[in-house]
Amino acid sequence: MRRNFIILFLIAFSLKAQQYNFIRYDVKDGVALSQISKLENFSDGRLIISTYGGGINIYDGQKFHLLNNSHGLINNNIYGLVKQNDTLIYFGTEKGLSVFDGSKFKNYSRNEGLPSNLIWSMTLGKDNVLWIGTDNGLAKYENGKIEKVDNELVSNIDIWSLFSDSKGDLWIGSIDELISFDFKTKEFVKRKEFLKFKTIHSFSEDKNGVIWAGSDYGLYKIQN
Repeated sequence: MRRNFIILFLIAFSLKAQQYNFIRYDVKDGVALSQISKLENFSDGRLIISTYGGGINIYDGQKFHLLNNSHGLINNNIYGLVKQNDTLIYFGTEKGLSVFDGSKFKNYSRNEGLPSNLIWSMTLGKDNVLWIGTDNGLAKYENGKIEKVDNELVSNIDIWSLFSDSKGDLWIGSIDELISFDFKTKEFVKRKEFLKFKTIHSFSEDKNGVIWAGSDYGLYKIQN
Protein backbone atom coordinates (compact mmCIF):
# COMPACT_ATOMS: atom_id res chain seq x y z
CA MET A 1 0.00 0.00 0.00
CA ARG A 2 2.81 2.38 0.91
CA ARG A 3 4.55 1.59 -2.38
CA ASN A 4 1.38 2.38 -4.33
CA PHE A 5 0.99 5.64 -2.43
CA ILE A 6 4.56 6.69 -3.27
CA ILE A 7 4.04 5.89 -6.96
CA LEU A 8 0.79 7.87 -7.06
CA PHE A 9 2.48 10.77 -5.27
CA LEU A 10 5.35 10.82 -7.75
CA ILE A 11 2.97 10.71 -10.71
CA ALA A 12 0.92 13.56 -9.27
CA PHE A 13 4.10 15.57 -8.57
CA SER A 14 5.37 14.93 -12.09
CA LEU A 15 2.10 16.09 -13.65
CA LYS A 16 2.05 19.19 -11.49
CA ALA A 17 5.68 20.00 -12.33
CA GLN A 18 4.85 20.00 -16.05
CA GLN A 19 2.10 22.57 -15.77
CA TYR A 20 2.71 25.94 -17.44
CA ASN A 21 1.51 29.38 -16.49
CA PHE A 22 0.17 31.51 -19.32
CA ILE A 23 0.20 35.30 -19.15
CA ARG A 24 -1.67 37.16 -21.87
CA TYR A 25 -0.39 40.46 -23.23
CA ASP A 26 -2.49 42.66 -25.49
CA VAL A 27 -2.92 46.29 -26.50
CA LYS A 28 -3.61 47.45 -22.95
CA ASP A 29 -0.12 46.23 -22.01
CA GLY A 30 1.52 48.06 -24.91
CA VAL A 31 1.34 45.43 -27.66
CA ALA A 32 0.86 47.24 -30.98
CA LEU A 33 -2.00 44.95 -32.04
CA SER A 34 -3.43 41.69 -30.76
CA GLN A 35 -3.05 39.97 -34.15
CA ILE A 36 0.55 38.70 -33.98
CA SER A 37 2.11 37.45 -37.23
CA LYS A 38 5.71 36.44 -36.35
CA LEU A 39 8.16 36.27 -33.44
CA GLU A 40 11.96 36.43 -33.25
CA ASN A 41 14.64 37.22 -30.66
CA PHE A 42 17.66 39.45 -30.41
CA SER A 43 20.77 37.71 -29.06
CA ASP A 44 20.32 39.58 -25.76
CA GLY A 45 16.87 38.01 -25.32
CA ARG A 46 14.68 40.90 -26.41
CA LEU A 47 11.62 39.75 -28.30
CA ILE A 48 10.75 40.99 -31.79
CA ILE A 49 7.01 40.95 -32.46
CA SER A 50 5.43 41.68 -35.83
CA THR A 51 1.70 42.23 -36.26
CA TYR A 52 -1.02 42.33 -38.88
CA GLY A 53 -1.58 46.08 -39.02
CA GLY A 54 0.14 47.46 -35.93
CA GLY A 55 3.77 47.38 -36.96
CA ILE A 56 6.48 46.01 -34.66
CA ASN A 57 7.09 45.71 -30.94
CA ILE A 58 10.44 45.16 -29.26
CA TYR A 59 9.82 43.66 -25.82
CA ASP A 60 12.69 44.01 -23.31
CA GLY A 61 11.00 42.08 -20.51
CA GLN A 62 9.52 45.21 -18.98
CA LYS A 63 8.10 47.33 -21.76
CA PHE A 64 6.84 46.99 -25.33
CA HIS A 65 8.61 49.49 -27.59
CA LEU A 66 6.77 50.40 -30.79
CA LEU A 67 8.18 50.66 -34.31
CA ASN A 68 5.82 51.45 -37.18
CA ASN A 69 5.56 53.43 -40.41
CA SER A 70 6.11 56.68 -38.53
CA HIS A 71 9.59 55.33 -37.66
CA GLY A 72 10.37 54.37 -41.26
CA LEU A 73 8.77 50.92 -41.57
CA ILE A 74 7.40 50.62 -45.10
CA ASN A 75 4.02 49.29 -43.93
CA ASN A 76 2.43 48.18 -40.66
CA ASN A 77 0.85 45.00 -42.05
CA ILE A 78 3.62 42.40 -41.72
CA TYR A 79 3.45 38.85 -43.10
CA GLY A 80 7.12 37.84 -42.93
CA LEU A 81 9.90 38.24 -40.36
CA VAL A 82 13.42 36.85 -40.82
CA LYS A 83 16.43 37.58 -38.62
CA GLN A 84 19.90 37.18 -40.12
CA ASN A 85 21.65 38.77 -37.14
CA ASP A 86 21.00 41.58 -34.65
CA THR A 87 21.77 44.26 -37.25
CA LEU A 88 20.02 42.67 -40.22
CA ILE A 89 16.32 41.91 -39.73
CA TYR A 90 13.85 41.61 -42.60
CA PHE A 91 10.16 42.47 -42.53
CA GLY A 92 7.92 41.46 -45.45
CA THR A 93 4.78 43.58 -45.70
CA GLU A 94 1.91 44.24 -48.06
CA LYS A 95 3.78 47.28 -49.40
CA GLY A 96 7.30 45.86 -49.76
CA LEU A 97 10.40 44.87 -47.80
CA SER A 98 11.86 46.70 -44.79
CA VAL A 99 15.43 45.93 -43.71
CA PHE A 100 16.15 46.95 -40.10
CA ASP A 101 19.74 47.46 -38.92
CA GLY A 102 18.83 47.86 -35.25
CA SER A 103 18.24 51.60 -35.44
CA LYS A 104 16.74 52.48 -38.83
CA PHE A 105 14.88 50.98 -41.80
CA LYS A 106 15.79 50.74 -45.47
CA ASN A 107 12.85 50.00 -47.73
CA TYR A 108 12.40 48.18 -51.03
CA SER A 109 9.37 48.00 -53.31
CA ARG A 110 8.60 47.36 -56.98
CA ASN A 111 10.63 50.45 -57.77
CA GLU A 112 13.72 48.62 -56.47
CA GLY A 113 13.00 45.39 -58.34
CA LEU A 114 10.41 43.42 -56.40
CA PRO A 115 7.93 41.57 -58.67
CA SER A 116 5.16 42.83 -56.37
CA ASN A 117 4.88 44.85 -53.19
CA LEU A 118 2.80 42.15 -51.46
CA ILE A 119 5.22 39.79 -49.68
CA TRP A 120 3.65 36.60 -48.33
CA SER A 121 6.75 34.66 -47.28
CA MET A 122 10.53 34.84 -46.82
CA THR A 123 13.37 32.51 -45.89
CA LEU A 124 17.10 32.89 -45.41
CA GLY A 125 18.96 30.54 -47.72
CA LYS A 126 22.50 29.36 -48.14
CA ASP A 127 25.16 32.11 -48.31
CA ASN A 128 22.68 34.38 -46.48
CA VAL A 129 20.55 35.05 -49.55
CA LEU A 130 17.07 36.20 -48.58
CA TRP A 131 14.40 34.58 -50.75
CA ILE A 132 11.19 36.58 -51.06
CA GLY A 133 7.83 35.14 -52.10
CA THR A 134 5.25 37.59 -53.41
CA ASP A 135 1.81 37.33 -54.99
CA ASN A 136 3.52 37.75 -58.37
CA GLY A 137 6.64 35.61 -58.26
CA LEU A 138 9.97 35.07 -56.54
CA ALA A 139 12.83 37.47 -55.77
CA LYS A 140 16.03 37.42 -53.80
CA TYR A 141 17.83 40.04 -51.71
CA GLU A 142 21.61 39.96 -51.58
CA ASN A 143 24.25 42.59 -50.79
CA GLY A 144 21.65 45.33 -50.52
CA LYS A 145 20.01 44.64 -53.89
CA ILE A 146 16.75 43.05 -55.02
CA GLU A 147 16.79 40.69 -57.98
CA LYS A 148 13.64 39.23 -59.53
CA VAL A 149 14.00 35.53 -60.34
CA ASP A 150 13.34 35.16 -64.05
CA ASN A 151 12.13 31.58 -64.47
CA GLU A 152 8.84 30.46 -65.97
CA LEU A 153 8.10 28.12 -63.05
CA VAL A 154 8.21 30.89 -60.45
CA SER A 155 7.28 33.97 -62.46
CA ASN A 156 3.84 35.44 -61.84
CA ILE A 157 2.81 32.81 -59.27
CA ASP A 158 1.34 33.43 -55.83
CA ILE A 159 3.98 32.16 -53.36
CA TRP A 160 2.53 31.35 -49.96
CA SER A 161 5.47 29.61 -48.32
CA LEU A 162 9.26 29.30 -48.64
CA PHE A 163 11.76 27.04 -46.92
CA SER A 164 15.51 26.53 -47.25
CA ASP A 165 16.65 23.06 -46.17
CA SER A 166 19.95 21.85 -44.74
CA LYS A 167 21.38 21.26 -48.23
CA GLY A 168 20.56 24.79 -49.30
CA ASP A 169 17.73 23.68 -51.58
CA LEU A 170 14.68 25.92 -51.71
CA TRP A 171 11.09 24.70 -51.37
CA ILE A 172 8.31 26.87 -52.77
CA GLY A 173 4.65 26.43 -51.91
CA SER A 174 1.99 27.96 -54.11
CA ILE A 175 -1.64 27.30 -55.00
CA ASP A 176 -1.79 23.76 -56.45
CA GLU A 177 1.98 23.81 -56.92
CA LEU A 178 5.11 22.59 -55.19
CA ILE A 179 8.41 23.72 -56.71
CA SER A 180 11.94 23.00 -55.55
CA PHE A 181 15.20 24.75 -56.39
CA ASP A 182 18.42 22.73 -56.41
CA PHE A 183 21.21 24.84 -54.92
CA LYS A 184 23.95 22.92 -56.75
CA THR A 185 22.45 22.72 -60.24
CA LYS A 186 20.57 26.05 -59.95
CA GLU A 187 17.50 24.40 -61.48
CA PHE A 188 13.84 24.81 -60.57
CA VAL A 189 11.72 21.64 -60.66
CA LYS A 190 7.95 21.38 -60.46
CA ARG A 191 6.88 18.44 -58.31
CA LYS A 192 3.84 17.41 -60.34
CA GLU A 193 2.99 14.55 -58.02
CA PHE A 194 2.21 17.06 -55.28
CA LEU A 195 -0.30 19.22 -57.14
CA LYS A 196 -3.10 17.72 -55.05
CA PHE A 197 -1.68 19.57 -52.06
CA LYS A 198 -3.72 22.64 -52.94
CA THR A 199 -2.07 25.45 -50.95
CA ILE A 200 1.10 24.69 -48.96
CA HIS A 201 1.37 26.96 -45.94
CA SER A 202 4.50 25.68 -44.19
CA PHE A 203 7.56 23.44 -44.43
CA SER A 204 9.87 21.78 -41.93
CA GLU A 205 12.83 19.40 -42.03
CA ASP A 206 13.43 16.60 -39.54
CA LYS A 207 16.75 15.23 -38.26
CA ASN A 208 16.84 12.70 -41.12
CA GLY A 209 16.59 15.39 -43.79
CA VAL A 210 12.98 14.55 -44.64
CA ILE A 211 10.89 17.55 -45.71
CA TRP A 212 7.39 17.91 -44.29
CA ALA A 213 4.74 20.14 -45.87
CA GLY A 214 1.62 21.45 -44.18
CA SER A 215 -1.27 22.22 -46.49
CA ASP A 216 -4.97 22.95 -46.35
CA TYR A 217 -5.46 19.27 -47.27
CA GLY A 218 -3.32 17.77 -44.52
CA LEU A 219 0.29 16.99 -43.69
CA TYR A 220 2.62 15.50 -46.31
CA LYS A 221 6.00 13.79 -46.08
CA ILE A 222 8.27 14.46 -49.05
CA GLN A 223 10.88 11.80 -49.68
CA ASN A 224 13.48 12.32 -52.38
